[in-house]
Amino acid sequence: MPIDASELPDPTTISKFATVVFGMRVNMVKKLRVLLVLPPCAVIWILGSAGYDRVFKEGCNPPKELSCAGADLRGVDLADADLHSADFSHANLRKANLNNADLSEADLSEAILDEADMERANLFRANLSRSSLDMTHLTDAFMVQANLTNALLARTWLYGANLSRANLTSTIAYNAYFENANLRSAILQNGDLSGSWFYRADFTGADFTGADLSGSNLGAAIFTHTNLDLANLTNAYLTSARMPNGSIHPG
Repeated sequence: MPIDASELPDPTTISKFATVVFGMRVNMVKKLRVLLVLPPCAVIWILGSAGYDRVFKEGCNPPKELSCAGADLRGVDLADADLHSADFSHANLRKANLNNADLSEADLSEAILDEADMERANLFRANLSRSSLDMTHLTDAFMVQANLTNALLARTWLYGANLSRANLTSTIAYNAYFENANLRSAILQNGDLSGSWFYRADFTGADFTGADLSGSNLGAAIFTHTNLDLANLTNAYLTSARMPNGSIHPG
């Protein structure tokens, strides 16, 4: 859903602001304080891919509670931005650049993040429930205790991501790439993980009850104290997997 125009400043204010920002050298932007008068999401909407951090990282402190709920931010460049506790629920961030962004405790519920770049992003305790992350790049992302219930992670790249204690209940993550991912104590109950690549992933203490792991590559994965009760392991590749004290009762 695009930003409601009624929530933005009047067109004259926006026009003057845009003229000032784009007409200034970067080293002068740090002295700009008029930004704080505008709704934070309006700043992103105006600057677009020119860069959120061009302003806020040049001396203006970002607001503590950034609200972009329902905003159309396709392709926006928010790399390295401080977005802690920001509200992006229902927002469209397709193909956005969120590499290294701090999205800890942010609300991304039902957001569209398809094909977004989120490598090394901080998603600690972020709410990604019912979000769409189709073909999203999350290499080395920090997702400890993230809420991914009912999220779409199809063909998502999560190489080396830290998902320990994350909740992926009923997540759809077929053909996803989790090589070397940390899923210690994660909850993956009833998830569709079919055809995914979990080579050398750490599932210590994870709960896969009722999950579909058919056709997935679980080679060299660690299953210490892992619960695989009623999981579907049809045609799964388990060569060199380690299962000390694991529990398997296939459905």
